[in-house]
Amino acid sequence: MYLIEYFTHLLPFIPALIIVRILTTFLRRQFKKNTTLWHEAGVVALWLYIAAVCSVTVNISGILNGYFRISSEYNLTPLAGIIQMAQSTSSGYAALNILGNIVMFMPLGFLLSLLWSKWRMPHIVIAALLCSVSIEVMQFFTGRGADIDDVILNTLGGITGTFVSWILQRIFPRAANAFLVSKGTHY
Repeated sequence: MYLIEYFTHLLPFIPALIIVRILTTFLRRQFKKNTTLWHEAGVVALWLYIAAVCSVTVNISGILNGYFRISSEYNLTPLAGIIQMAQSTSSGYAALNILGNIVMFMPLGFLLSLLWSKWRMPHIVIAALLCSVSIEVMQFFTGRGADIDDVILNTLGGITGTFVSWILQRIFPRAANAFLVSKGTHY
């Protein structure tokens, strides 16, 4: 059932994916840069990851159908929700929620740093922050609620994913280089 829902949520991303791939191909030709098949596979993985995160966190079909309801539940005080959750619920639930928010954004930092070497930590932090804020805003306007703690944990996940990518790039430099955009032909 989840796969059916996931692919339903993926459908709106397909036209955007096609447009972006056409634009990037055109730009690469303008700057005489080519990519490897591994890089293209990584970009597709990034898009599928984004679609999966959206399917889990945002009511996309509700937004597409014009469903908007401002939530009365929100937390704008950093760490307040985490502290409250740790004090009022089981420690297992609190740990799962905290780790879930971190792990959910690790692929973003991992893929961005693996696919584009010019993306440094500040770029990835900003990307993770903006993606997380976008999710929280959409959740707020679809009645699900918003939490600054999720933004903090998601951004920490992006940072953690970047560190994992850097470690693997140092352990397996040849494999990691296959994912980068470079000058010259690699097909």
